[in-house]
Amino acid sequence: MKAQKNANAAASAPRQHYFATCPKGLEAVLARELRGLGIEAVQESVAGCYFDCAQAQAYNVCYKTRVANRVVLVLLRRGFDSGEALLQAATACDWQAHIDPAQSVHIDFNGSNAFIRNAKYGAQLVRDALNDYFRARDEDRIELDNFRPDVRLYARLFKRRFTLGIDLVGASLHQRGYRGDGGEAPLKENLAAALLMLCDWPALAAQGASFVDPFCGSGTLLIEAALQAANIPSGYLRDDWPLLRLASADQSAWQACVDNAYVDLQNLSLPCRIAGSDVSRNAVDIARQNVARAGLAEVVEVSRAAITDLESADCFANATGLLLANPPYGQRVGDKQQLDELYAQIGALLKQNCAGWQAGILTDNAELGWRTGLRSFRQHKVYNGNIECRLLRYEVSSDSQLKPRARDAAGQRVGGLRQAAAPLSEGAKMLANRLRKNLRRLKPWLATQTAPSYRVYDADLPEYAVAIDCYTALPLTGIAKNTASSPASNPATNAAPLQYFHLQEYAAPANIDEATAGRRVSEAVQAVCEVFDVPAQQVVLKRRERQRGKQQYAKFSSQLPDLVIREGGYPFIINLGKYLDTGLFLDHRPLRRLIGERCRGKRFLNLYAYTASATVHAARGGARSSVSVDMSKTYLAWAARNFELNEMPFQQHLLERADCGEWLQSCERCFDVILLDPPSFSNSSRMAHTLDLQRDHADLIKRSMALLEQSGELYFSTNRRGFRLAPELLAVYTVEDLTDATHDPDFQRPRPSHYCWRITNRKGS
Repeated sequence: MKAQKNANAAASAPRQHYFATCPKGLEAVLARELRGLGIEAVQESVAGCYFDCAQAQAYNVCYKTRVANRVVLVLLRRGFDSGEALLQAATACDWQAHIDPAQSVHIDFNGSNAFIRNAKYGAQLVRDALNDYFRARDEDRIELDNFRPDVRLYARLFKRRFTLGIDLVGASLHQRGYRGDGGEAPLKENLAAALLMLCDWPALAAQGASFVDPFCGSGTLLIEAALQAANIPSGYLRDDWPLLRLASADQSAWQACVDNAYVDLQNLSLPCRIAGSDVSRNAVDIARQNVARAGLAEVVEVSRAAITDLESADCFANATGLLLANPPYGQRVGDKQQLDELYAQIGALLKQNCAGWQAGILTDNAELGWRTGLRSFRQHKVYNGNIECRLLRYEVSSDSQLKPRARDAAGQRVGGLRQAAAPLSEGAKMLANRLRKNLRRLKPWLATQTAPSYRVYDADLPEYAVAIDCYTALPLTGIAKNTASSPASNPATNAAPLQYFHLQEYAAPANIDEATAGRRVSEAVQAVCEVFDVPAQQVVLKRRERQRGKQQYAKFSSQLPDLVIREGGYPFIINLGKYLDTGLFLDHRPLRRLIGERCRGKRFLNLYAYTASATVHAARGGARSSVSVDMSKTYLAWAARNFELNEMPFQQHLLERADCGEWLQSCERCFDVILLDPPSFSNSSRMAHTLDLQRDHADLIKRSMALLEQSGELYFSTNRRGFRLAPELLAVYTVEDLTDATHDPDFQRPRPSHYCWRITNRKGS
């Protein structure tokens, strides 16, 4: 009755705006948790969720959330065009309602843009806003304290979007208070809690299912499993709550929150059994200490055992249960050969002891899941620190066991497992070492990308004249239109993406015999399979030759289906086998990104549109309308599928089949942004004349500029080697070379993959 009265009071109280932060990849889990805590207005964002509720409900979130890192009372959230505008808006916040001017403050500012170049300047603006606010009310300047402040301010700037609020919890909520020494490669508490929630542990526990962690380490999964089974709030050990130091604090509401969630640990009993083990004596000692510190020593069992010692363990006696584990993995403390054997042992344990159970394995390499001999029914992408991982979920039954398959001609898979490849030749080893070197160079950039597709090698060694592109993709079948998730966690497929490799062999010089060229190409495929640990079926090889005279690019054949990758958050269809190119030129990635940024509210023209990927960026970037022109029926149909996948209205974004040269002569429309990206050479039978770009580009640019608004921008790009821009264009237009700016790190090589210019009308012309 008391809880119902509190709930009714909270529902009728004034609502405020909050933001709960969480680890990347757990936004949906946090949103579901917030709704379970009675919050109705929840909006998922990047690394967190916004929500509206009364103060008492926010207190409940702070005390009970298992997934969030922080809970912020949002005072300001909007876009700004200058530091002065930001300062004025921050000064207008009602600071006195929350902060006593005698209190010390710490400003946690993160982010930068064109007008706030660094976090230090951004924090100074917020400090100035506070001082201006209190000075206008005849109060003293706010005192800063970066170590033990009374109040922590949360300030985040992304592009022009700024969020400012008050951190209600201080130290991250993942720090529950029960863990001392984390041991080797620990799992953060809120990630552990989220893994349990993804595996439906609360519901399983309520039904009396058992929980087992055979790699318990410091005991985090065991403790979080017990907290969820007993419905113990995550904040039960925490004694420092900054929200109580605010002028707006409601002490009685907070006490009611704590009282309503009270659990008597002295007389605790669980409806389920929770047991963990580890082969490390030190890890077991640490786990037991943490369990005792959490007050759960009577309900959580910890023992020392290797996974091979658990075959007859009585912890599997229950008919239903969950085995959830965070075994060693490559970037952490594992060795590849040992990992293969370890995962096979996990599979053997599950098949022998866990029929009818659920299982979850956290790994940084989803391919290792095959080693269990079981088929996962779902995979979730999460991050353990900075390491991208997969939670592989299994329902242990005879139906989930992989059936043995005959060895194929390449010797790649038997029983669903990739077999050991033949030893690499000296040449293949040399190429493999170069691939690893390139990956080390690209690592900082790749860490900023989600499910990246990129070039890893481009004829860096003269003997191996191939270009190697990596595509992180899912099959098109079942992909949801315009899904907000990446291929790494597509809800329509419940599958993790795979890495596919596109090898383009440059034609060998005349002095290299075919046998040598063929051997080197085979070695290139071997090196890719070795370095990236992929089967040969995920590697597609083609030969690229310069097109001359009457030659036209041919259609290829391949068993690979259409795939979907994501770029800038948008899905695109590619096919690695049908044509020489894949449907997306990776080197133009920065140019497409730039087009998306420049087209908000504008009319966009895409000439020689190919599969119209740049138009997708323009439309998703806010273009008012677009026209994409190409002569190929095949590529326009491909473009239409990209439009459908991104839910772009065709009445607003037109596709027109025509020779671009002729189309320019007849067009009477005007555009604000134009992309002109012609082929170096074309002799299509549908064209009246061949196109030689070096010869014809000046005329094409002039015709395009005739359709451009006076203040508009034309982006001209070409992949032709040795291309020279006609001097006459420099005399007529303002020309800016963007070649360097339109190359991401994977294409930054001595010889650019393309040239690019921004061309505008001269002022007053």
